[in-house]
Amino acid sequence: MARTPNGRIGVYLVGAFGGVATCTVAGAALFSKGLARPTGLVTEGPLFRGIPLAPIPSLVFGGCDVRKTDAWTSACEFAKSTGLPDTALLAAVRGDLKAFSARVG
Repeated sequence: MARTPNGRIGVYLVGAFGGVATCTVAGAALFSKGLARPTGLVTEGPLFRGIPLAPIPSLVFGGCDVRKTDAWTSACEFAKSTGLPDTALLAAVRGDLKAFSARVG
């Protein structure tokens, strides 16, 4: 597992502004801020208990996408069409989504 000098781990997402990647980044940011529970995270379940996986707050997301947009816009579009995540929660991670977008090439 490669770590950055500050102990963080990079996660590279292809299709970074798609629904799966955007929800992954938003969910990780919400979880890291204590605004979301780990509901549905397989790695938080009993099967993975005791395995020394990297904690979610140590992950740094980046990636690539051919679309000319950003994660904040994608997240807002996704929230508008699905109702998830709640727009108030989404606003709490706007800075995280903007920072992620800056790491997408």
